[in-house]
Order: sequence, then structure tokens, then C-alpha cells
Amino acid sequence: MSQLDFWDWVDKEVEARGLNYYRMEMDAGASNAVLSRPARNRSNPTIGACEVIAHGFDMPLEQVFRRAGILDPLPPESVHDGEAMALFRKLAPALQHVVIDCMKSMQSLQCIELAPQELDEDRTYIAAAGHLVDTMPIPALRRIVGRLLDHIEREQEREREQTTHVVTP
Repeated sequence: MSQLDFWDWVDKEVEARGLNYYRMEMDAGASNAVLSRPARNRSNPTIGACEVIAHGFDMPLEQVFRRAGILDPLPPESVHDGEAMALFRKLAPALQHVVIDCMKSMQSLQCIELAPQELDEDRTYIAAAGHLVDTMPIPALRRIVGRLLDHIEREQEREREQTTHVVTP
């Protein structure tokens, strides 16, 4: 979203909600013009202006940061999001940390685009920093993921057993 698009969005929301910049600044306890000045000048939204907007619109600050371009937009939703979150929520907190660490590691791998004729559908392509670093046969990748899931299930079972077996003195 460009600066102009951002401020157009803010203007429309302010009007639709029956607000004004001065009132939003006062309600948020912000100094005068922290919001109205950048809005009037259509300048880059500041963190302070975003905080006032989030407060005034009663929305998460992260969402305003994303609209303002301070944070990158979220990737589009995947058909797997719901299933992934349901499975994640079933994990013990200690295992949730393991999964998050794995996801962060996987995210650091940058995908590269290859022409379709260069792809072998039986292999997974692993890339880092935009360069192909390795390929892995899909069955091998499935085995690795399977072992990881087995490990997670064993850890969950062990944690359940520990919480159900209460030792009495």
C-alpha cells in the first residue's frame, strides 16, 4: 500500500467512524499533530501516528503497521493454515517452541523460481539466498517429516504420562 493509499484508507475510516484527527490524538494521549500533520502532508506514517490510528480504530497495532508499510504484508492464506493451527494448538508448549524454531529455520530458506522444464516433480528443491543448494527426493523428505512427527507424538505422550501420574509421598 502506498503512502497515498494508506492516508486515503485512514481518511475513509475516520469519516466512517465519525472521528477526527484531533479527537483521536487526544483520546490516545498523543501530542498535538502527531497524526494530523503526517495525514495533511501525506508523508510517511510515523510509528506515533500508527499508534494513534490503532488506538482510535481499536485495531491491533501490527495491522496498522502492515497497512502503513512499516511491516511487510502477511503472505496470502494457505489452504493448510487451519489444519496447521489446529495441530499446533494440540502440541504441548515445549513442543510448540520446537515447531516454531523449525518453521523459522525453514523460512530462512529462500525459494527460487525455476522454469517448469527445469523441475523434477519427484524432488524437493532447497534454496538459500536465492541459489539452489540442494535437492532431495520427495520420499526422503517424507521420511524426515514422518520421523519429526513421530518424535513430537512421543514427546506429547511422555508429557501426558507425566501429568497423569502424580507421585504421592
